[in-house]
Amino acid sequence: MPIDPLIAGFLDTAARAQGPILRPASPASPAQRRAAMALSQRQLLQPLGYPEYPGLSVREVWVDAAPGVGVPAPGGDAAPVGDAAPGVGDAAPVGVPAPVFDAAPGVGGPAPVVGAAPVSLPAPGVGGPAPVVGAAPVSVPAPGVGGAAPVGGAAPPGRADGREPASKPNPGPTRVRLFVPPGRGPRPAYLFFFGGGFWQCSFDGPDILAACRQAAAEADVLVAEIDYPLAPEHPYPAALRAGVQVLEWLMAEADALGVIPDRIAVGGQSSGGNLAAATALWWRDHPGPWPPIALQVLEVPALDLTGAHFATIALGGAPFGPQTPELVEVISLYGVGDRAEDPYVSPLRADDLSGLAPALILAAEYDPLRGDAEAYAAALASAGVPVVQATYAGQVHASPALAPLTPSAAAWRAEVTHALRTRL
Repeated sequence: MPIDPLIAGFLDTAARAQGPILRPASPASPAQRRAAMALSQRQLLQPLGYPEYPGLSVREVWVDAAPGVGVPAPGGDAAPVGDAAPGVGDAAPVGVPAPVFDAAPGVGGPAPVVGAAPVSLPAPGVGGPAPVVGAAPVSVPAPGVGGAAPVGGAAPPGRADGREPASKPNPGPTRVRLFVPPGRGPRPAYLFFFGGGFWQCSFDGPDILAACRQAAAEADVLVAEIDYPLAPEHPYPAALRAGVQVLEWLMAEADALGVIPDRIAVGGQSSGGNLAAATALWWRDHPGPWPPIALQVLEVPALDLTGAHFATIALGGAPFGPQTPELVEVISLYGVGDRAEDPYVSPLRADDLSGLAPALILAAEYDPLRGDAEAYAAALASAGVPVVQATYAGQVHASPALAPLTPSAAAWRAEVTHALRTRL
């Protein structure tokens, strides 16, 4: 089907505003372009009117280089969080959270998909077997299995083949924004990686804040949004190391955070989906005292940076594909060099995907990364990993950000919330 006309109109506006910023030939530095993109994103997205969920408590912490150490962000216990809802802070006023989606995603509005697996993940054992592609569910140990989790001292990410990737050390503590639903825990948690081609900062983006709020409020999970170090100043694997570090911190501080350690999911959008999948792969490859990850949620993910699965699509009458300068630049800025086939760079290139966490993978019909999502879902299924994959018709790479604009994008966000609520 054609691109959703509401989204097509938005893309035309965005292209005029952001095209000059995104062109690799721009004389501005990556840092200057990053700041310009962040401003442009706010100007484009804020008027869409995202829900604010004022009943949430939102605060920031800094997770130190030693996993397990979290300190308040500078400026007090409740650091500013950009566009966050009123009442942000440790003592946010209690409000009435937005209604929780009790029905399957798509109820009350169209959720067009293209020839993929079902687009809902019912609770285990409810209404028959869960709609998965592939084999039996992965078992999860009971809480506390493996003994007391040590704080700190974990090895940094290595390679699936056992060799360490070349790297610089992490640039320092990692900022994490916590979205905590009202009421007492313990509850599941969701470690979320924003997108932006590994070099743009969407940490404070209106759409990202809204996605985190919605997941926390409607799925009753603690959402930990990670402000991972950005390329090219901090090339691969700095962002992956930060992700693993924060995941270890969530596990180690589960009691203090009110989190159930064996019910933690990882997920993200675009490059954030890459980092979430790579974190899940590393977690499986380096078993320790922690429980396994419970779920992966990968939205328009970039999973093969060799470009082998990129598709060429027509956007605005022009071809957009693997040789498009913007996509070529993303891979260059990430700093992987000749390591694009490293499984922690391109999880789709891993020789063995067995034993990974069950996955929800969402793709858009008009997205060059659609092939990555569909191929990864097939590879996970072949490895015996439970997976649900849906490709939304008429949607584009930016659709996860456009829930207020069109019912199809709203159904996309509801799908994520439903998975977090029923599979954790």
